[in-house]
Amino acid sequence: MSKAKIHPAHLRKSGGKLKNFGDTIQQAGQKLEQTGQNLVSHASGDRSGVGSVVAKFTGRATELAGKVFDQGGRVAGSAGHRLGKTADLYEEADTTAAKNLRKHHPDAKRKVDPPGGSKRSGSPVGKGVADSGKKPKRAPGGGTHPAEKVGSRHGGKDRTAPTIPGGGGEPARLKGRLPGPHSAEVQLPELLERHGVTKAEFDSMRHRMNQPGGTANVTHDEAMKWRAIREEIPLEAGMPVQKVLSPKAVENYLGNVESDDFSYKRVRGCFARSVDTDQLTTPASNYRALALNYPGTPFSEDMKSVYVLRSTVADPEKYEIPFGGTTREGVANIEGSRLWSEPFNGNGVTRSDEYFVPEWERMPSDLGNGDRIVRIDSDGREYPVATFNGKTGWVPTKKG
Repeated sequence: MSKAKIHPAHLRKSGGKLKNFGDTIQQAGQKLEQTGQNLVSHASGDRSGVGSVVAKFTGRATELAGKVFDQGGRVAGSAGHRLGKTADLYEEADTTAAKNLRKHHPDAKRKVDPPGGSKRSGSPVGKGVADSGKKPKRAPGGGTHPAEKVGSRHGGKDRTAPTIPGGGGEPARLKGRLPGPHSAEVQLPELLERHGVTKAEFDSMRHRMNQPGGTANVTHDEAMKWRAIREEIPLEAGMPVQKVLSPKAVENYLGNVESDDFSYKRVRGCFARSVDTDQLTTPASNYRALALNYPGTPFSEDMKSVYVLRSTVADPEKYEIPFGGTTREGVANIEGSRLWSEPFNGNGVTRSDEYFVPEWERMPSDLGNGDRIVRIDSDGREYPVATFNGKTGWVPTKKG
């Protein structure tokens, strides 16, 4: 086994923070670039003389600065993603070495663990060495949940990785996956502990509800336990969210189509928080995580690209957890209201044993200035496609 003092959990946490920082810088750059383009467009229509020249020059400079920020954000995000992969590879190598050592030395008196600290158990937030027994502080912005709630923006101890339902306890994180430190997947163990539900119980419920029949496959008591856990995963104003767009929806948005059954100014349907979808870096991972295999789907696991709409929660009241089922029995079990077709499972989480992605149904509502359409390619690269402007509609992103 390696003697290097490398901690995969710390690498993942650092990688997640670096990726989130890169995403923030990239978004700021794209908005700056859009502002510059708007200035240039305004200046082009102003023939008054010196003022238009100054405005055009300022617009070009702002647009160029935006491109620099955009590219810098991409580089930082990619670096964070690679850091997560490095942690995975190191942990895999050390785990394999440890297993081989146990195999050849079964009489060893002590438990052999990889020296890199790959056991990811940690104290809950507020329970560290310096804990004084004080109650945890309330999360900023009001509400009654303590700061260590799932989705809290505050840092904490490393948490144990969720396990694949029915998989015998192996970490759900696969090669190259990098769930963010504030994602529901990473913070799930702490949430289960607060509700007195074991991981095995949760995995069993999840696995059964991911089978045909969904919420009808568990008892009413189990469904109520699940619902209480799911309702603690927050969606707050200002949170970035996204949804996958069908090819037809992309065409309509980019064409600024306004008809009886579509409006380029509005959106509806199921969204997920960006902290939970940041790990979906390819079309294939989006396909598997978001259950895009519904009847008549235009998507496939081997598609070369997928388009997502990225927005920000303006009013949380317009988002509802889609509790329900594919049968009336399932709807009643979880006391929901949605009676939808497969692959809907009715428990407020996308139907996937590999990824843990909570979802919310957004009621029909207006898009916001700065909402974006982004293309994700099979190599993991992202390309901004268009930005929404409340006055002019969808504005294609200039290729620079």
